[in-house]
Amino acid sequence: MLMGIIEAKEDRRLGLTPGRRFQEMSDTRSTGKAEPRPVEIGELFAAYHQRVSVWVRRLGGPQIEVDDAVQEVFLLAHRRLRKLKDRGGLTVWLYRVTENVVRHQRRRLRRRREVLSGGAEADRLASDSPSAGELLTDEEARRKSLQLIYEVLDRMSERSRTLIILFELEELTGQEIAELKGVKVATVWVLLHRARAEFRRQLAALQRTSPQLLSLKR
Repeated sequence: MLMGIIEAKEDRRLGLTPGRRFQEMSDTRSTGKAEPRPVEIGELFAAYHQRVSVWVRRLGGPQIEVDDAVQEVFLLAHRRLRKLKDRGGLTVWLYRVTENVVRHQRRRLRRRREVLSGGAEADRLASDSPSAGELLTDEEARRKSLQLIYEVLDRMSERSRTLIILFELEELTGQEIAELKGVKVATVWVLLHRARAEFRRQLAALQRTSPQLLSLKR
């Protein structure tokens, strides 16, 4: 768990196994030399829409426009789908499309915030944190904790940020992350160790800047 602070988590699997569902929907086993039926975008959307929405929400954080990003993911998928050669790798391929879309949207949001805030980010964080004696509901406390998590994550390198989200928030296994990222499992553990150390450094730096922020217990 991420410093022991996230207790009420969304069910990451959502009762879905999209890769298996999609395989059942578009099973192209055939005899002879018949060509497999092309993957249709409508089938892809039906099988993966919920999963892509979760990826976008997790990777993008509280500020991202989930519906806009999901729409962009499937627009890109529609344009590129016929170039996909490995039909068995749809989940990995679609995840990488999603990751790229989210990364671009986050960059646009960051530039917009820099223009609008004029360096007032620390003041905004301080104003969002609870004042002394303020009582928060469980949902408010969870929301503020998640907000602070993403403030820390957004200070991290892109690779480390993504690993923390996939492992700690999305709760994927090392093997699942390795498959999505196209690396060895041993590499995932090495990079995750570094990512956790980077998270702790960035959290400490953020709290030094704004000590009144909601503290995270390790």
